[in-house]
Amino acid sequence: MSNEITTNKNELTEIMELVRAKHKDLSDVEIKHLYHLAGTYGLDPNKNEIWAVKYGQNPAAIYVGRDGLLGIAHKTGQFAGMETNVLALDKSGNIKEVEINIGGKLVGAKCIVWRKDSERPFIVSVKFDEFNGKRNKWLSMPETMIKKVAEAHALRRAFSIHGIFVPEEMDQESVGGIETTPEFKKPERKKISELDETTKNKIQEPLMKMINDLAELTESSVETVIKEELSGKNIGDLHQDEARLVYKALTAKIKELKK
Repeated sequence: MSNEITTNKNELTEIMELVRAKHKDLSDVEIKHLYHLAGTYGLDPNKNEIWAVKYGQNPAAIYVGRDGLLGIAHKTGQFAGMETNVLALDKSGNIKEVEINIGGKLVGAKCIVWRKDSERPFIVSVKFDEFNGKRNKWLSMPETMIKKVAEAHALRRAFSIHGIFVPEEMDQESVGGIETTPEFKKPERKKISELDETTKNKIQEPLMKMINDLAELTESSVETVIKEELSGKNIGDLHQDEARLVYKALTAKIKELKK
C-alpha cells in the first residue's frame, strides 16, 4: 500500500523547509526520513498527522496519531469499520468486554477492524500493564489510552502499516508531537549496540529469529524484511523500547500469516 506524495522540485523544497521549521532539532537525514514515511502513507507533517520527537542526542523517533492510522486505513478504500472495548476483571475474577468500565479492574482493551476485502476481521487484545505509563493521561484517562494502543495495533495489522507508532505505545504523552514532561527529555534510552554483550544477545537473537521467520513466510530476503520492518535501521541502531515494539509487531504479523 502506498499513497506516495508526488511533488516537483520546488514544491518538495518548500515542504521540506516547512518540516524543518517545525522540527528545528532534527538533522537533514532525520527530516528526510520523516518526509519519506509521510509520503509513503500520505500523511502531512505540517498538519501534525506525523511528527518526530528528539530524545537528547539519540536518533529521532517517528510518531503518528491514532487518527493518522485511521486516515491511512480510509485511503485504501477497504476500511469497513472498527469497534473497541475495554477488558475489565469483575469481582468473580472473570474478564468482561465492556464499552465503559464501571467498578471492575481495567486489564486491557480489544479492537476489531473490518476490511471490505477480507472475510474475517482483524482482532487484537492488549494488556493494560504492558503499556500503562503511570503518569499524565494514563492516570486521568486510562481507558482512552489503552483503547488507542489496541486500535493502533489492530489498524497496523489490518492495513500492513510499518515503521510508525502512536505515542501511547511508547509510554509518553504528546501534545502536537512535542513531549511536555521534563523528565522524558532526558536521553535515558540506549541503543542495542551500546548494551553489554549478554543483554545485547538476549534482545538481538529472538528479534533476528522473528525477522528470519517473516522472511521465510513472505518469501523475502532478510535484508528486505529489515528495511521494511525497521525503517531502514540495523538492529543495533534500535533503542530498547523500539526493539520491544518491533518484536511485538513481527510476532503479530507472523501469527496472522500462519492463520
